[in-house]
Amino acid sequence: MGTKVGDPQELKGIVQALCATHQEPLLIGSTKSNMGHPEPASGLAALAKVLSLEHRLWVPNLHFHNPNPEIPALLDRWLQVVQQPLPVCGGDVGINSFSFGGSNHLPHMPLCPICCGPADTAPEAVQELLEQGLQHSQDLTFLSMLNDIAAAPTTATPFRGYAMLCGKSGGPEVQQAVKLLGLKTSQLLLSTDESTFDNIVHAFVSLTAIQIGLIDC
Repeated sequence: MGTKVGDPQELKGIVQALCATHQEPLLIGSTKSNMGHPEPASGLAALAKVLSLEHRLWVPNLHFHNPNPEIPALLDRWLQVVQQPLPVCGGDVGINSFSFGGSNHLPHMPLCPICCGPADTAPEAVQELLEQGLQHSQDLTFLSMLNDIAAAPTTATPFRGYAMLCGKSGGPEVQQAVKLLGLKTSQLLLSTDESTFDNIVHAFVSLTAIQIGLIDC
């Protein structure tokens, strides 16, 4: 899903670092097959994919048919590309974010439920909902209710929050979801200034607009 030279090297490193003690194939995948290359927002796209594991299913990759013969681990079943929804069985998940300049980043995080839904008109109210979520972290019905609140329009409930419900965490986080940035998508997409997309917000907004356009057309 990356480059002809880069993919074998990347997966070789993963096999050497992670597969020595594995009894089952290590599941791998790429967000590129689902949404294209999000450029500087690739790490955020991978994180969004991890957050979707709250539904306890691995998201399948599209258009994978034959393993690359330059990657022996795919042929030897050390690695397995997820081609259909598979149940999540716990463990850790790694997030790759590889840049054009060659800098590589591979954080990993535990798979666990995430309380990411509370929304309200004031940050204090969201904080209280998050505290309640942490106190009732085993009550799936209550957590589902908190997550359902996220369906409320951001114009009506501009403050959102999240909290990790297992593992080590820095505590609940509350932020304002809607901020007026004064951006016009048409101006960003038609800009001839090469530095426009040095701003990650400009890049993310433009790529999102393109993806929506491709889906709606």
